[in-house]
Amino acid sequence: MTVTSPSVPSPDMTEDKKANAQDPTVANLEKKVEEIEEALAKAQASEQRSLADYQNVVRRTQEERSKLMKLAAKDVLLSILLPLDHLYLAKEQLHDHGLTMVYQQFQLALQSQGVQEIEAIGQIYDEDKMEVIDQRPVTDPVKQHVVVGVTQRGYLLHGEVIRVAKVVIGVFEEKKEN
Repeated sequence: MTVTSPSVPSPDMTEDKKANAQDPTVANLEKKVEEIEEALAKAQASEQRSLADYQNVVRRTQEERSKLMKLAAKDVLLSILLPLDHLYLAKEQLHDHGLTMVYQQFQLALQSQGVQEIEAIGQIYDEDKMEVIDQRPVTDPVKQHVVVGVTQRGYLLHGEVIRVAKVVIGVFEEKKEN
């Protein structure tokens, strides 16, 4: 029986390594493994891109749906505002308690949907929320371009103007002395 030390390779082991290195089947298998690993890496990268694309499509679809819902709500609300204005005028003219209650219920329903009236009286003219219909002379220079009247109320839907307020603003005129 021959004893070989671990540091000295046996002649059979060296020949096995040489044979494996020269064996075309092993070389082909190693090449195939590399090709499969490259194909796997490409497939994983493609999967990640596809997942990102899908997530972007879902996000864009949700955004578009939300915009369409807001647009539909805006159209419905705009169609309600004119009758609401008429109800307000009737309430102011008739001083009827029943009309006042119905008007308040409309206001609460609109507020629950994100609609707010644009507060204009006493405010400085804001071209983004108001349209000047008329001007009135004022004697106080502080009231220059301050809204002194509203001919049609304006509204916001979730902070976005859906109808501008039509307003009358003050224009400073000095008193003329005779």
